[in-house]
Order: sequence, then structure tokens, then C-alpha cells
Amino acid sequence: MNVVRDLRMLATGAANELVGLIRSHPVGAALLGFVVASGVAIHVTAGLSPVSAAYETLRLFIDSADASVDARVDRAPGWVVTLLWIDRFLAPAIVAGAVLEVVHRVSRHGAVRPWWRNHVIVVGAGGLGSALARHHVRRGRKVVVVEIDGDNPNLEGLRSLGITVVEGDIRQAHTLVRARVERAAQLFAVSGDDIANFSCLLRASRLTHRGAGIARLRAHALVADDELRARLYPLVAEQFQGTDVLFDAFGLAAYDLVHAPRILKTAGATCLVVAGYGKFGSAVVEEVLAVHGHRTDLHLWVVDPRLEEKSGGLKPSPGLAAFKAARPSQVHLEDKDMLDRDLWKRLTNSLGPDAHLDFAICTDNDARNVAFALAMRGETKGHCAAIQIIIRMLDWSQAEHDALPGIDVVSVTNLVIQGLNRG
Repeated sequence: MNVVRDLRMLATGAANELVGLIRSHPVGAALLGFVVASGVAIHVTAGLSPVSAAYETLRLFIDSADASVDARVDRAPGWVVTLLWIDRFLAPAIVAGAVLEVVHRVSRHGAVRPWWRNHVIVVGAGGLGSALARHHVRRGRKVVVVEIDGDNPNLEGLRSLGITVVEGDIRQAHTLVRARVERAAQLFAVSGDDIANFSCLLRASRLTHRGAGIARLRAHALVADDELRARLYPLVAEQFQGTDVLFDAFGLAAYDLVHAPRILKTAGATCLVVAGYGKFGSAVVEEVLAVHGHRTDLHLWVVDPRLEEKSGGLKPSPGLAAFKAARPSQVHLEDKDMLDRDLWKRLTNSLGPDAHLDFAICTDNDARNVAFALAMRGETKGHCAAIQIIIRMLDWSQAEHDALPGIDVVSVTNLVIQGLNRG
């Protein structure tokens, strides 16, 4: 059954490729149709049967002709002879063009070596996908990137690292076959389409399972929608190992930040300030409450100008709302700009000399995050026993990290990679 299924999938893939070739090269397809139709007509006119005419037409494409057939054609009307010579010129040209097209498609669309085993497949060459691919190349792994957009600017850089790029739509079954998923060790489906990523896992499951049990392939799919992820998880949980088969980038990054740990990592840490309550900031708050919500000495400040409970702005998550209801004096929701000096005077005045203060700066504005981190390091000096500052940056290098002594710089992408490696 597996052989029949794979043959059917390959046949479907070949048919899709043929349709794609016709659509992308309409002139070549028209010339091919002309040569075939006229070739058959020429040989039928010369007195051959339809089957023999089709055979002789096929021989035009390999520049092979039967002398007796040529003699019969030469006795046909002049227009037939002229048409035959046109076909004899066009047929080899079409073959040469097809060979060049195949070479081009193989070099551009990628060709996974038939003997490859235990390689890593990354679906989606966006920021996260490209970072995952580079990470595994640095670790000496063979990497295949699958990308639907051949003009993606990240592809050139990936190819320069020796990464094989397979251009194709992951929603079409034969794309994973071209990436040789049945021989892969890991699969990361991290495109921007939740449904496509999940579907990729289902197809990978069908291609890699050989009987009952857990697939040898370690697979992870990015599904950002919380409700959708909860509904889909039971469908794949029993087929793949690991808890992060389906994951949300911000949730996984927050989990790694809290559990590594990077936040509240000392027993004396009593106050956490989260600046920026977007997707990452809210995920950090939820993970902190899941791990440290039982602590009676924990004070939590959440700062975001969009956090306006009465005017339709950002709303506290259910976990944060419940924690605030249970301990109203320990939770501060501030709809202020994080650089508001009056806000931080109130914060520092509320701290005792033995307080341990943690800052998690989670907005997506790198410049403001750095400015805020440096300002807070100066503002809180002398007001508490210890301070830990963590800032999220979208674009950073090790040099920038080294230029901020005493400040822990993280990125969601790197946290996700670390989390997936541990999972």
C-alpha cells in the first residue's frame, strides 16, 4: 500500500509539474503541440498508419529517421516536405530547451541528494525559518529549506551557506517528497500560515509512519492561534514525540525565558516589571504567573500605554486578571509610557532596601528598549539590593550585547530555537 501511495503521489507531482511548465512556457508548449500534430499529419499523408505516424513523429525528437519513410514523404506534395523540414529543425530545439529548463529548475528549485539521511527540513524561509536553518548548519547538519516564494530575499544567503532550497508549495503533497521527508530526522514547519504548517505535519506523518507507533521524525509546527492550536494538538500528539509538536513562538520564548531561568532566577527576587504587554509581554506574564503565582511576596508591574481597562485598549489576560483580583495590592497595571519618569519614581519609592527587582522589557522597539534599560539602571541604583534587566531586541549582534554590560539581551527567535532544541 505504501508503494502504491508513493507512486500515486509522484504521479500527481509529475502532473502538477507538467501543468506548471505549460503555464510558465506557453510558447514552448505551443511549438511542441505544433510539431506533434504536424508530424503525425505529414506521415499519415505519406501513407503511414496513425500508429506508425506517431512513432515516426517521436523519432523526430531524437534526430533519427527511417530512410524508407523519408523516401515516401519526399514523393508527397511540396508543402508536406517543407513542413517536415521545419519539424526536423524545431524538434531537436525543443529537446535542447527542455534539457536546459530541467538543469535550471534543478539548480534553482533544489535537489536533495538521494542518499541523504537524518537531514533537517525547515518549511518557510522567513526570519524564524532562516535562523533555524543557519543554526543547524552551524552545528554541522545537512539542511533543506522549503519555500513557496522563489523571490524571497533570504534564499540567496541560505544557498551561500550550502543549504539546499526546494521551491514549492507545502500544501502540495509532492513537495515533501522532493525534500525526502521520509529520510529526515527533524522537520520545522514555520511558515506564516498556521493551517499550512499543521497540514505539513499530517503529510509528514503519513510519509514517515511505517505501521503503528510514534514517528521517527521529530516534528514541530508553528501555530500562532491559541484556540486553533488547542483544537489541533490532540490530532498529532500521539504521532510525534515532544511537547512542542505545535507551538506558538511567543509562548515558547516566554517559557524558555522563565524556565531557563532568566527571570526571577534568584529566591530573593520580589518584584517584576514587564514593559510592553503585546504578544510577547503577555506570554511572559502568563508564564511567570504559572510558575511563581503561588508566591505571596511577588509584586508585579505591567506597563503599556495601550493597557486601558476602561477605554477598549489591551485587556489583562485571564491569568493576570485573576491574580490581580486575588492580590490587588501586589499587581500594578499602568497605562503609561515606559519612559514616564513619574511612574518610575513611584516604583522606586515603593521598593524596600532589600528588594530584588527584575525588568523584562518586551516591546518591539529596539531603540526605546535600550534607552529604557539604561535609564532604569540609573534610576533604581541605590533603591534596591539587586536589579536584573532583560531586554528583547529584534535586531542585535553579540557586539551590541557586549556593549550593554549588566543587561541581558534576548530575542524571541533565539529563545524559540533554544526551546525547540531542548524539546
